[in-house]
Amino acid sequence: MNLSLVFRVFGFIALSFYSLIIVAAIEKPVAGIATIDDPTIVASVDGYQFPTVSVDLLYQSVSQGKRPMRYGDLVNGLIENRLLAEYAESELGIEALMRNNPVGFPIEIYLDDQYIGLVQTAFQAPLAEFIKVNIGDTPESIITSYIENNKQPLTDILETKKRMEYRLTESEKAAAEKLVVAEYTLPDQVSQSISLLDIYARQNIQGRIKLHQFDFAFISGQINQLVSSATVKWWAKHHSGLSDRDIEVLQQFIKDRHYKSRVIAHYGVSEDIHDDNPALDEAFKNVTDGEIKQYYKANKEKFRRIEYVEARHIRLLDFETAGDVKLALDQGMPFSEAAEKFSIADSKNAKPAGSLGRVTAEKGGSGWAKSAVFALKEGVVSRPIRSPQADGKTVYWEIFLVDKRKEGYFDVDSETVRYLAGKEVARSNLEKRFRSVRMQLFEQADLKINTQLINR
Repeated sequence: MNLSLVFRVFGFIALSFYSLIIVAAIEKPVAGIATIDDPTIVASVDGYQFPTVSVDLLYQSVSQGKRPMRYGDLVNGLIENRLLAEYAESELGIEALMRNNPVGFPIEIYLDDQYIGLVQTAFQAPLAEFIKVNIGDTPESIITSYIENNKQPLTDILETKKRMEYRLTESEKAAAEKLVVAEYTLPDQVSQSISLLDIYARQNIQGRIKLHQFDFAFISGQINQLVSSATVKWWAKHHSGLSDRDIEVLQQFIKDRHYKSRVIAHYGVSEDIHDDNPALDEAFKNVTDGEIKQYYKANKEKFRRIEYVEARHIRLLDFETAGDVKLALDQGMPFSEAAEKFSIADSKNAKPAGSLGRVTAEKGGSGWAKSAVFALKEGVVSRPIRSPQADGKTVYWEIFLVDKRKEGYFDVDSETVRYLAGKEVARSNLEKRFRSVRMQLFEQADLKINTQLINR
């Protein structure tokens, strides 16, 4: 079976898992943590043990092709994930954790895919060799497809007429569960069937649309992917050398990672201040004027603004001419002399020639031109800049020079300061709340660590 497709699908997993663990960089109390001498156990969190085999496998996976990572940092991250997952289950509830996932797929499928990707990353060579010898180059070698024989039943179930959304009704789900679209047989195993519902349940909205559009080639591809995934899971269970407990813990690591991400989202500390963030929006409402003024005073440089610039420009019809004029300027021709001689803009007759006057955010030229002169340092001649192509207007080239640049600060009572400072204060308050919960979890947890292993 050719695993290239599956590797493309799951190739991001090791990196994403790694990134969330790194976020977990421990700032935890270490006093009073008990030690473990058992070489088969790396750590224990409230009685939940981390087998050395499982942690080693994860370490091997997240370290492939990445910057060096300390084994202890990985263990610390897994401990934090476990504590936050326990907290999430008890305080937020399973239902809240498993819905509204950001990836668009059913969360159970997403977590399953994460596990499959982890196995593939850790066992790429032996897994590929086993599949090549015992199964073949493609999934089709062990699949019997019934799509051709079932096109009418498929069409009946997936028909879009009178459908308000791309989602099966309960009766359609029952019919889809009964409709077998393929069977596959792994080495020395009994045949397994794949129903339309098995395929449908794995889809995000884009996949469901393809199904409802009767894209039978897409269905075949999904069957191949499902069989490839099932093959990896079966191989891991029977041929990887992992015990059932090792596998269960690996899957728990992945689930803990997801739960932690939901806790972070719940506390509103993961997104940019401009993103859709209900927790941050709610905290923003509670920020006081005093907090905003205090933040403004401590971070005034963040609120620097350009009051105005006094600038000149030379407008040219084409890039070649603009290049010649820029060369003349570089060789010492005075800017106003060049503007008067070459510019096609009315400002060539201004005093001084080419003057744009005082340009502020509120007045003085087009938006793109303002951006250009605001970005220039005082006394520096710009390179030729092409005007935007808009509404059929003539495209031209501009050369700018800023004679004077006046900077100041947004007023503390302005809406800009109210928004930006308020959001930052709100985020800081959320982070303090999250850190408090996090610290409390570490202080109350029954933690045990095998110091000999984590200090390797």
